[in-house]
Amino acid sequence: MSNVDYESGGADHRYNHSNKFVEATGWRDLPFFIIFLLHFLGVGAILIAGGVTYSNNSSKPDDTDEKPLPEPGDNDVFGYFLLVATVCACVSLVLAYLWLLAVQLFAKYLIKCAMIFSVVLLAALAVFSFAFGSIFSGIILSIFAVLMAFFYFAWRSRIRFATRMLVLCGSLVQKYPGTARVAYLGILIQLAWNVFWAITLVLSQQYVPALSYALGIFLLFSLYWTCQVIKNVVHVTVAGTIATWYFLEGAGGVPPNPTLKSLKRACTTSIGSICLGSMIIALIRTLRALANMLRHDSDNFILCMLAFIATCILDMIDALMQYFNQYAYAQVAIYGKTYCQAARDTWDLVHTHGVEAIINDNLIGNVTTMACFISGAAVGTFGAVLSYILRDQLGGDYWLPMFLLMFLVGFLVVMITLEVVESAVVTIFVCFAEDPHALKRNSPKVYKKLKHAYEERCTLFD
Repeated sequence: MSNVDYESGGADHRYNHSNKFVEATGWRDLPFFIIFLLHFLGVGAILIAGGVTYSNNSSKPDDTDEKPLPEPGDNDVFGYFLLVATVCACVSLVLAYLWLLAVQLFAKYLIKCAMIFSVVLLAALAVFSFAFGSIFSGIILSIFAVLMAFFYFAWRSRIRFATRMLVLCGSLVQKYPGTARVAYLGILIQLAWNVFWAITLVLSQQYVPALSYALGIFLLFSLYWTCQVIKNVVHVTVAGTIATWYFLEGAGGVPPNPTLKSLKRACTTSIGSICLGSMIIALIRTLRALANMLRHDSDNFILCMLAFIATCILDMIDALMQYFNQYAYAQVAIYGKTYCQAARDTWDLVHTHGVEAIINDNLIGNVTTMACFISGAAVGTFGAVLSYILRDQLGGDYWLPMFLLMFLVGFLVVMITLEVVESAVVTIFVCFAEDPHALKRNSPKVYKKLKHAYEERCTLFD
């Protein structure tokens, strides 16, 4: 990727300030958004046809059958369960806010602790695998634990830059809380879609096996595609908000409510590009799921081995595409590019700064993982204690299932919040690599801190 002499007035045509955040006259990659909408018609047709068939095949209830009467107090029990879940959700939100504060105050220590946490967690899982007779899994986990320990020592000089990035992005998420709200809205939409999808899948499995199998594959692809689109709309929204701050803050040109403006752009101008990139991931994951099913269901050794190899290859491709898309969508958010244009420019970025990006993301990603596990354990324990205290009102001792359920709640809430920080990190990295002097003009103090930390290992400013 070519560097630009911004101080002397030079400008690369791709990164010219005039093509950032322009209100586009048309939608990018529009055919893929149309295909995405049309695929919902197929899902709806499966739901309606399946519902009609199920209704016709169902026997009418016998009027003479005695219907069970509701147990007295059932509504009270449900109310207590809802109370525990609500309190735990509120605790999760408080923890998420505290983690945002922590990444600003103790970023360096969190990054170091997260590296140690990752090594300890992998080692504990390896011991657990050996104890239960899973030798192969234990060996793999042990290798990863050793590699993580090696990376900790190899990457120590990179911690300073990752610390600066984490502090900056944590403060930006607090400055623009709408980014976290969009993430929470995304997870609610995704949960609603999952319920709708599950009902459709059940209704699709009442036909002849061949048709049921084909419909199941289509619905599996639909699940992956829709979830990816929702996730990437959130990512593009966050990226657009953070990039708006990066390029316009000092000039006083940040529009009111930039998150809403970025969300609008993600759902209109860039939605086709989001659908295209998400479709690629969905296809890969659908093929991986089919290979997994073939590996478990087939008795043919050669076929099982081929399916296993295919699964490993698709796993690697999926991980690479997910990582690549994060940076491509940052380009989409900033410049309103098509997906293919963003992919080409992202490849240039990876070619010149890929190693730095990977190390930076891994250091910060470890913090997210640690925070999610700690928060999940804390909220799960809180929910278990509450359910134990209210065991008489709940009609039984449900502390274990409540711990597992509330662990998931705490894990997800903190993960969603800190994934917004990770999206901000990706965006700042893209902006910083392509136009570092924009930050120098708009936020000179922040620029100076990042520049000094980055120059320790990079030559971006040469």
